[in-house]
Amino acid sequence: MLHILNNLSLVQVTGKDALKFLNNHFTCNILKLKKNMFKITSHCNVQGKVISTMYVLYHQNNVIYIQNQTISQYQIKILKKYSIFYDVKILEDTSVVLLELSELKSKLILKSIFHIIPNKFNTVIHNENYTMIYFDYPKPRYLLIVNISIKNDIIFNLKKSFFTSTYQNWILWNIKSQFPIIEHKTSELFFPQEINMLKLKGIDFNKGCYIGQEIISRIEYLKIKKKFLATIYGISYKYPMVGDIIECNLNQWVRSGIILSIYRVDMFYFLIQAVLKMNIYKSTRKRFRLQKDHRSNFFLVFPLKKIVNQII
Repeated sequence: MLHILNNLSLVQVTGKDALKFLNNHFTCNILKLKKNMFKITSHCNVQGKVISTMYVLYHQNNVIYIQNQTISQYQIKILKKYSIFYDVKILEDTSVVLLELSELKSKLILKSIFHIIPNKFNTVIHNENYTMIYFDYPKPRYLLIVNISIKNDIIFNLKKSFFTSTYQNWILWNIKSQFPIIEHKTSELFFPQEINMLKLKGIDFNKGCYIGQEIISRIEYLKIKKKFLATIYGISYKYPMVGDIIECNLNQWVRSGIILSIYRVDMFYFLIQAVLKMNIYKSTRKRFRLQKDHRSNFFLVFPLKKIVNQII
């Protein structure tokens, strides 16, 4: 499938202090970023709460990061407040288009068009007009960053071999890979450990100081994580929305979590990525519902990959 990702934003950071500046704000070690790789990371506030999650890499010799469009302007505004003491420029790059391809035959088709493609050893490759990223999953995923001047030609060639799909499929892949999708409504609500950033290697506890680092490190060493990233599946007669409240039946209905993202499986059936309270973690038989729809009925999806593949 070919997905045109208009819901994502690409932010470019230039200047001689770019790496040092980003390393002082992002939870991964940006100083170890290489041109043939990408990193998953998060940007946190001074309280250690996640403003945004992103993929960070090089594109045309500059450091860039890719995040959700709804949070981008807010996140850039916060980052720029600290930039006055550094030789850096931060701007959203609108000269490129983001395309994702996800099928078993993607590798062969992309090779026939681009000749050289990334793999699990070199997850990013570069060309004058594009950058390509490889995501290592059972069904390979590729993300293309394409110069807008050749967008139509690239899309025309890809459409010969791929069905065009929507942003919903990008959401589905991120739910399946347990990558937390942070939008403006869910920004600055969670610590990175609560949204799976540790398992995704998005936090480096040896890199030194960055904004929010003391609180994030304290949570890790004292093991005081209170929430976890979860996937629930079920039926609702009102369309779930990002930021909606989830309730759990613990002898009585109590507020237990917040929705991060939604994939519509069928008319009334949804796969939802949410952050839930840890007291639910040990039980997979709990019933959930949306606070706004008492007729809704959801359950935890566990183990995730096996059950999601049965649902989708």
